[in-house]
Amino acid sequence: MQFKTLLSTRCQNAYTLSIIRETLKGLDYVLYIVPTLSLVSQVTKDLTNLKREYNLHDIEVFNSYQEKRTKNVIYVLTQERAISAFNHENPFTGLDILVVDEIQNIERVADESEQRSKILYDVLKEIKHLVKPSKIILSGARLKNMALLRFSCS
Repeated sequence: MQFKTLLSTRCQNAYTLSIIRETLKGLDYVLYIVPTLSLVSQVTKDLTNLKREYNLHDIEVFNSYQEKRTKNVIYVLTQERAISAFNHENPFTGLDILVVDEIQNIERVADESEQRSKILYDVLKEIKHLVKPSKIILSGARLKNMALLRFSCS
């Protein structure tokens, strides 16, 4: 219950993301991908402040992949850090929810010079097909052609 409260509060406060509380029932493992290190820092700070504000001491927030994890973990990673986790055996096993912020950057994946978009696309494909999280939430402004990614956006 405490984990659900923290994540739903963070999501309700996010500039581009709103998640209905019922979506978060029973979560204990979340991967939150953001495009820049400054956003990793900001989201990590926001979640840590919310943990403190709501006395949610049993939730851990990491900004790098940890092979051994407990329940109630939120990873806040860039797409590069997320893809590097696949160097470990069975990364992100048991992932409940994948949140990708600023997803509009992926629409440049066909552009040869957009390496970061390609990495994000590869991460999403790996997680969707190998990890199979319960829910994938894609968040971003001015989204077009998202159906081409073949992700369920429920």
